[in-house]
Amino acid sequence: QMSIVPTLTSVRFRPLLGDGPDEPLCGVLEIGGCTPGAPAYTLLLDIGCTERFDLAALEALRTIAPSVDAVLLSHPDLAHLGGLAYAHGKLSLRCPVYATLPVWRMGQMFMYDAYQARASECAGRVDGFDLDDVDAAFSHVTQLKYSQTIRLAAKGTHGAVLSITPLPAGRTLGGAFWKISVEAEEILYAPDFGAEQERLLNPTSLASVRKPSALIATAHALSRELPPRKQRVAQLLDLVVGGLRAGAPVLLPVDSAARCLELMHTLDQHWTASKLGSYPIVLVSHTALNTLEFAKAQMEWMSDLVIRAFDSSGLPLSFKHVIPCHSLDELAEVLGTGSDADGKAKPASPAVVFVTTEGCDMGLSRSLLTEWLPQPQRLVVLTATGPASSNARRLFEAASANNGAGGMANSGKGGITVRLSRLVERALVGDALEAWQKRRA
Repeated sequence: QMSIVPTLTSVRFRPLLGDGPDEPLCGVLEIGGCTPGAPAYTLLLDIGCTERFDLAALEALRTIAPSVDAVLLSHPDLAHLGGLAYAHGKLSLRCPVYATLPVWRMGQMFMYDAYQARASECAGRVDGFDLDDVDAAFSHVTQLKYSQTIRLAAKGTHGAVLSITPLPAGRTLGGAFWKISVEAEEILYAPDFGAEQERLLNPTSLASVRKPSALIATAHALSRELPPRKQRVAQLLDLVVGGLRAGAPVLLPVDSAARCLELMHTLDQHWTASKLGSYPIVLVSHTALNTLEFAKAQMEWMSDLVIRAFDSSGLPLSFKHVIPCHSLDELAEVLGTGSDADGKAKPASPAVVFVTTEGCDMGLSRSLLTEWLPQPQRLVVLTATGPASSNARRLFEAASANNGAGGMANSGKGGITVRLSRLVERALVGDALEAWQKRRA
């Protein structure tokens, strides 16, 4: 005789962050058997934070952290892993953390760059964590390859029932969506993915997974209509090159180590094809050199176009025309700015300047945006809307309302007035001080 015992699995997803557009992402996935004694799992799906490191939103993790079995990181930007160092150092999140190798490596570049940008506005420190916390948190990350499956055991049980597998998501170097399998259930976590073939990255393989039991994905961009990629790239190149030939230095605020790579690679290839080497391309970031070197060392994670180019030429990927700068003084040397013998300011030579961070709220990008905007002979190009309530978002909305520029605004046309915010340290008093002391306890 043979008895058949049905297996039922309950799946519950709860977003802690990210239930609105442009918010950082963090969600709790609870998977458990419906029969007595069946193992139960709690997974933390991403652990994002804002560029300004608004850490209070992560306090809900304090009570959850001891029960989390694993953290899955999907992309290297702050929206997906910006809260990891704080959670590890201050919220006692000690479970295994999984990410692909590029997400692990480029995620560190994001954290180092954003930390230094934030610290530059706040007496050299960031409240809540420090760079030692960043290093400690990332030392606990297990790096996986695409399609590599790891089996997890629930706390207090023996044997592994649940398995996790990262698969290509596109959009960022090493970006992954996660296939989570338990018994007969297959759950996909795909918060952000790129459906287009790009120069540096292949599109997502999400469509190759057939009939999952559940799909967890963001839907804020479903109503967004974009022109074809080829048209968008041509528009960007025409605007940038046109500005340079008119004698205008061009500023592009970008993220630290994700979408900026695609933008720089696109311009670098165009510079070679069109012989535009007389116009420098500069990356201004606290981690500029390391970001470029780490990206060049991860060709196996890139598109078939990059691999075929390497196979045919034998030459590895290189950002040939991109000059890394780590400070405004280094940038001034490249642009030839400063004062002449008579003490008059010298105009900047035409160049493309990529600067981090994307929101222009702090550090290098805020300083350059403040300097760039009042000068009619300079050009600012926004390739993204920027984080909510950021200076980049204010500029984008003002430019779009003024001339429908679709995210590309000329600082010298249209009479745009934009109020830029900056971070200012003030002493806490009253309830705010008491709340801070409780968080630090």
